[in-house]
Order: sequence, then C-alpha cells, then structure tokens
Amino acid sequence: TNNFATLNPLSQGVAATSRTFSEGNTAVSFGGADDSSLSSIGVTSGKWYCEFKITNEATGYATVGVGNESSAFVTNPGACNIGSSAGAYGYFANGQKRINAASLADYGDTFTDDDIISIALDLENGAIWFAKNGTWQDSATAGEIAAGTTTNAAATSLSGTFFIGCSNSASGTTGDAFAVNFGNPSYANSSDAADGNGYGAFEYAPPSGYYALCTKNLAEFGG
Repeated sequence: TNNFATLNPLSQGVAATSRTFSEGNTAVSFGGADDSSLSSIGVTSGKWYCEFKITNEATGYATVGVGNESSAFVTNPGACNIGSSAGAYGYFANGQKRINAASLADYGDTFTDDDIISIALDLENGAIWFAKNGTWQDSATAGEIAAGTTTNAAATSLSGTFFIGCSNSASGTTGDAFAVNFGNPSYANSSDAADGNGYGAFEYAPPSGYYALCTKNLAEFGG
C-alpha cells in the first residue's frame, strides 16, 4: 500500500477555533480567527512537493507554508497563522511572505479563489520555494530549485522536522478554505503530473528530485 499525507484533524491545538474538514481530510475551511491546519506526516530530510487549491479566500491573509516541530504552527495550530510563528514560513494571499515570525515582506503575486499554490520544500539544502499556478515566485526557476540553488528561495536555513499546512487570519470575519494535494487530490486536475517515482497526481509537474508526501517515498528517502 501507499498512503498519502492528509491534513491532520487531531492537531487542534490548545485554543482551536471553528474548522471543518472534508474530502477525507484533504480540504479544510476555517472560522474567522487565526487558525491553522498541518499535514499528518512530518519530514526531516528529503525534497518534497505539494499543492494547495484556494477554495475561499476571504481575508487577504490566507496562508500556505511550513513550520518545524517547535513552532506554534505545530504545537498550537488553533491559535496562530503560519507566518506569525517562529520556526514557520508562510506565503500570504496578499503576495507577501512572513519568515520565522519576522515582519511581512513583499514576495510574489497575490492569489485568490481557484489559484493553485505549490510548495517545494528542500530539507537537504534547507530552503523553500512557492509557485502560483505553476510560476515559481521571486524569479525562481524549476531548474535552480532542482539543483538546490537557493538564491531566489523564499527562505533558507530551514532545520528540523517540518509539517506543511495552511492558515486563516483573524483579519477576516469569515473563513478561508483550502483543498490540499499531497498527491491524492479531491478535485480534478487538467493534467495529472506524477513525481519522479510515478507517485501522485498534481496539476503542475514537481521539480526534478522532488516527491509526493507518501509512505513509499518516505521509506525511500528517509523523510
């Protein structure tokens, strides 16, 4: 068998607010407060790819990203946005990024309903990149991502065990919503692109050397 990661409904956190999971925990909608949801699998090494489809962007601060095991995004996801947490790295719907709880900074394009945000997480070189609808942001290219060239990465110096996820922001009165694709989408793609091992069904092809977050890839790459 080969099991793909999903969002983890058990990681509610200390102050979890209203959130609703659906589609076998591959979709989530949030209430109108800071709240996050993270992957059911964490990774310490390897290179990993996934996609988030925005199904309701209500706040301007809908966020996708990653956090390490000591970040509030992981320890208390029900009370934080990914970007506000030390040890976490987020790309916001308003086009900004927030890295390791630093101030918001200009980064890339804005995104909204039906846009697909890709994440390339490289824990061999400690870097992360984001793409909107197949275009890597901040002038990054698939070739440099595959090569581990971090010049145009959204963030570097990542270290630890990381979980991937999404967040709502308290700036909105209604909730943001996402559908996540760790290789097992609940929605139809126009073209199902697999990783280099033939696993997963993505809208956009993963960069060379990046893999779907699933148990067979974990067994091979020791994530």
